[in-house]
Amino acid sequence: MCGIAGLIGPWSDPEARMSAMLEVQKHRGPDDHGIWLDEGVCLGHRRLSIIDLSPAGHQPMSNKDGTVWIVFNGEIYNYAEIGRELVRRGHTMRSTSDTEVIIHAYEQWGERCFERFNGMWGIVLWDARREVAICSRDRLGVKPLYYHVDGGRMAVASEIKGILAAGVKPVLNEPYAAHVIADGLLDDRGGETLFAGIRQLPPGHILRFSTQDGPGEPVAYWRLDPEAAAATYDYTYPITTVRALLADAVHLRMLASDVPVGSCLSGGLDSSSIVALAAPDARGRLKTFTVEYPGTSSDESRYSRLVAEQFRCDSVRGVPDPRDYLDVLERLTWFMDEPPVSSPGSYSQWKVFELVAPQVKVVLDGQGGDELFGGYHGHVDANVRWLIHRVLTGHLGYAAPLAASFGAATHFRSENPAMTLARAIAPRRMLQTLSERRSGVVAGGLVPGVWESHLDRRPDAHVVPTRDSVNAALFDDLLRDKLPGYLHYEDRLSMGFSVESRTPFLDYRLVEYLAGMPGNEKMRQGATKWLLREAMHGITPREILDRKDKMGFATPTSGWFRDQVRDDVREYLLDDRTRQRGVLDMAQIEATLARHNAGETDASNQIFRWLALECWFRRFFDSAIPGAFTIRG
Repeated sequence: MCGIAGLIGPWSDPEARMSAMLEVQKHRGPDDHGIWLDEGVCLGHRRLSIIDLSPAGHQPMSNKDGTVWIVFNGEIYNYAEIGRELVRRGHTMRSTSDTEVIIHAYEQWGERCFERFNGMWGIVLWDARREVAICSRDRLGVKPLYYHVDGGRMAVASEIKGILAAGVKPVLNEPYAAHVIADGLLDDRGGETLFAGIRQLPPGHILRFSTQDGPGEPVAYWRLDPEAAAATYDYTYPITTVRALLADAVHLRMLASDVPVGSCLSGGLDSSSIVALAAPDARGRLKTFTVEYPGTSSDESRYSRLVAEQFRCDSVRGVPDPRDYLDVLERLTWFMDEPPVSSPGSYSQWKVFELVAPQVKVVLDGQGGDELFGGYHGHVDANVRWLIHRVLTGHLGYAAPLAASFGAATHFRSENPAMTLARAIAPRRMLQTLSERRSGVVAGGLVPGVWESHLDRRPDAHVVPTRDSVNAALFDDLLRDKLPGYLHYEDRLSMGFSVESRTPFLDYRLVEYLAGMPGNEKMRQGATKWLLREAMHGITPREILDRKDKMGFATPTSGWFRDQVRDDVREYLLDDRTRQRGVLDMAQIEATLARHNAGETDASNQIFRWLALECWFRRFFDSAIPGAFTIRG
């Protein structure tokens, strides 16, 4: 796990620029660093040593004759298997690193090598024979990769601030920013970022930049294809297959490390299942990491302690102090590069990784379980829509499952059957309008006029076209609506503490297998993640499997905003800088704060979004970027 950077083309003072790019990303790799410079190309690397801790794992790394150079961020979990195949084909390995395996795999299979990797990665590879830089990102986008093209030159880095440090001026991408603020989504599928001229390589894509011809367009080497998956996989025994795939995903992520591996543990189904599978593979007692919020509705300590005790884990716990809330938000926003608008849970994630950092370099996390198996309200709603359709088309055997889906069998803390039905049958835009009227927050709180005019609402078309309403909702959250933003947090917040986070649920074999399975097989009778619960029966504790109080990455911000940090929040959001920025509607902010503080509504998610946005503006636009390269003269 590392921070990488590249300068391709005619950059002035490339080594000085590269030094600045690496310095601002040093948290991603404090163990080692390196720069390789040649005519028209400069590659840089900050190393967090995980596999092959010796100097043989140093980057930038080349092949034997120096015609292929690479900087690599991530892990290839099946590198040992691929390495053995390459040795049989006549390749000679000088190290035990997965980086060298990538180089030889490229020599053997060219750009088709990325299709063979099971892992997470951002890669910049320089092929001197072709005079082309090849950038690649893993299938689901677990690891980031950003680039900026300026005529015949390109800058690329693991983080946006790395590109800014090269001397690229931060300019706000206003149309995209308006959508991010209004929808609370960071969607990387289209490659846009909040910085104009800085793009993110979409997941599952490669990008070529030739010194002769300049940049090409990103090209997909992988797409989620439900029809192909359905034709490829055997769905006779889905429960045992899911159990085997998930167990192997965890095993690979425990095995591919030369340092101890721990696990995050919230007490929810996903993280508890990961711990249950990881504990037997641990070197000694598995270390688990949990934040607790005693005396609040966000506290899951009962469940996390049960899991830790059952699997004899070395449990590390912490209780956050809300008095540092805004300070933490400013710090984590710096590491995020873009404001963490999707969820207040980023604060809890930060606090978990703060616990991890003094203990281990690598942790497992349960990210992706909800998006694969159906863990959100929207997935329940989609399942209800499917059941209604079946009943209305004469399949009366689905009447009982439909009735069970209204509230009682769900795994949410409370569920109003009427609300479930309303969400299931009402058009999306109608629900959005009603929500805005109820909260009084129109268009995310944007200033009417110029900013609000950017909002031609996102079309309702699904990311992956399918007639399966449940799968359509799952694919949208996996590829667009939820997971991209959550992975953004996962990488940046863990790397802010020089910690590598691994996500077994996002093993591409499990993702592809589930893609071809009908959605109604993943959720039954209103039970979220039914298939995962069945697959983990007898492994994950029964008390966890039967929970009906799903929380997610819970953080008690609602109460904090009314009490412990009430005055700080008001002062921050109503500051003259916020007013003069001309982005947020100050009248809406004042009215929303008043209603929230009076207990008339819970506007904590919206308040958090405004706070995160203002923090971001102050860190990236109101002050100089630390480590930025300054052009002389």
